[in-house]
Amino acid sequence: MTHLDPARHYALTVAAVLFWASGCHRDLVSDYRFGCATDEDCILGYACDLVKRECVRKGSASPGNAKDVVTPPKDLVLIDIADVANVTDVPPVTTDLGGCKPQCAGRKCGPNGCGGVCGVCAPALPCDAAGQCKSAPPGMVLIPAGSFMMGSPQLPVPEGFDSEWPQHKVLMSAFYLDAAEVTWAEWKTHQEALGHPVTIPSDCQDTAYGTATNSCANHPVIGLTWEEARGACQWSGRRLPSEAEWEYAARSAKAYRFPWGDDCPSEFNDAAALTTCSGDAWTEITAKANCTEVDCHDGFGRTAPVRSFPLGKSAQGVYDLIGNAIEWVADPWHSNYEGAPTTGIVWNGSSADYVFRGGAANNVGWVSRAANRYRTVANYADWLGVRCAWP
Repeated sequence: MTHLDPARHYALTVAAVLFWASGCHRDLVSDYRFGCATDEDCILGYACDLVKRECVRKGSASPGNAKDVVTPPKDLVLIDIADVANVTDVPPVTTDLGGCKPQCAGRKCGPNGCGGVCGVCAPALPCDAAGQCKSAPPGMVLIPAGSFMMGSPQLPVPEGFDSEWPQHKVLMSAFYLDAAEVTWAEWKTHQEALGHPVTIPSDCQDTAYGTATNSCANHPVIGLTWEEARGACQWSGRRLPSEAEWEYAARSAKAYRFPWGDDCPSEFNDAAALTTCSGDAWTEITAKANCTEVDCHDGFGRTAPVRSFPLGKSAQGVYDLIGNAIEWVADPWHSNYEGAPTTGIVWNGSSADYVFRGGAANNVGWVSRAANRYRTVANYADWLGVRCAWP
């Protein structure tokens, strides 16, 4: 027998009781459903119904009465709540639980019809109408639930611009985000499915300091309006991320200034942006992002193939959040964070301008801070691309 430490034993016991109470225990205990042979097999306050061979509350009206309460036996099997969503081949439940029969046959999640659930999906995976856990689209990574300080600090030393103030705490639900920006090849597939032919440019570099005579198929698509970016995400069953989701991901779901951490080369220093950096200059080998050559020294005159800078990816494995293409988000512009939501939802508003984030290959280094914000009209497209979120 496996021995558990007291803390884990307690946790498993609580998980098991909660799981039993949900009505989704199915046949996990025995073939005869919380069966008993004598009163000693039942917990305090319950007796063994020798006809039904089940534990019922002492003094209940009569065996089989709808008010009888079936309770777990003292030898209830302990299970880890993390295994609940993995239960398969669920048989119908025949035991009358207070007059309600949970409907969990073939279901892994969702309501059981008795006020409980049939199981729990992994974080950020929704349950469909058939009681099955949906899978995230390919190419996406999980951004875990948590909280972070959105925006830039004003004390003890201010950083950034007034549009990034006041810094405020935001509670985040788990979600999925594209590991890479949408590429020209993916954009072509989307557009041609709608009957719009696309010619992929052929003036891109495949390697640092290489010739710009190659196909841009694996480079981020640029030149998208806000509506085009939103449409590309919706076409594939995804959506634009909220501004809070984007910044949370760009901080690696932590308090980082950049996806890779807090360090930055001295070329990123900028008095106007109140940005202070003192790290060593990058090279084409050590570069963590794609920006102007004088700041990033990455060797690409324009965009780079997606995932070209593994040293700059986030802790969750998201590439190019800084540099390459600037990325549209779902939120309309607000001039600062006064009154901003305290959760990761889209902050709706009446502005005709929309927010974009992350800087582009032609931007200077200081704009690569995760907190830096931009705005423009929805039909502006220069250097603008997209990555999508889900669900």
